[in-house]
Amino acid sequence: MFIQDRHFGCEFEFSTIYHDFLPIVKPIIDNIYGHQCLKHSEKWYESNNNFKQWHLKIDNSTESELCTPVSNLNDINKITSVLELLGKNNAIKITKNDSFHVHMDVKDIDKEAILVLWMRYEKVIFSLFPPHRRNHNQFCEKSILKEKSNKNISNYLQEAIENTKDHHSAISFYFYKHKETNTLSSTRNTVEFRLGEGTTNPVFIKNWVTFLLFFLDSCKNLEIKDIVDIMCDRRLVNNEENLSLMIKELQINNSEVKKWIASRYKNISN
Repeated sequence: MFIQDRHFGCEFEFSTIYHDFLPIVKPIIDNIYGHQCLKHSEKWYESNNNFKQWHLKIDNSTESELCTPVSNLNDINKITSVLELLGKNNAIKITKNDSFHVHMDVKDIDKEAILVLWMRYEKVIFSLFPPHRRNHNQFCEKSILKEKSNKNISNYLQEAIENTKDHHSAISFYFYKHKETNTLSSTRNTVEFRLGEGTTNPVFIKNWVTFLLFFLDSCKNLEIKDIVDIMCDRRLVNNEENLSLMIKELQINNSEVKKWIASRYKNISN
């Protein structure tokens, strides 16, 4: 699977109340995606995972949540066009209560490979996000909550596996059960990245999603021996903030993404 083919969906939270948000967003989506491409519901617990409709609903941690259809990288400009128009003229409100989540299809990748590579670069990835997202935020917690230099390295993976079972972890995995058999589905596994702050910024949205696609592509190519090597690498324990190493290892060859990473690190990390 190439990065442009991997399916994903985005969730954008806003501090504008649902009934004020609906008349703002509906004509925008009608214009860009077409009529009947927005489903809206006041029930926060309802999900709408399909390839045709956006979904607006009430959010129980802020006010409103807007979800994209299941998409791929070919759709990113349409997605960012919707958000850019929403951000014009300060029509909607974004506060520190709001966030930007990305769900990605990972049925072709081992969960352990994703988690190990995330652990290796978690500290530097967190440094690309503002303090209210990376510091003691219960809605996007690190996979390793406390670092101890004398901890057995293998224990880090087990601790991370347990931590990322929590829906509020910065990275968490979803396994869908068949209603009839109560068995896990191997065809609808997803991973959610919850670190993004609330935004309508098209540059941020496009580059963060593209970065995550590169990240998962690198995970897909990991072999067992690579995972063992990473687990034994002291950088996994020390979490050295090394952007160039991360960019090289993830094989990020997109100049726009590399420029975005450098800019975010310079402006946000300290």
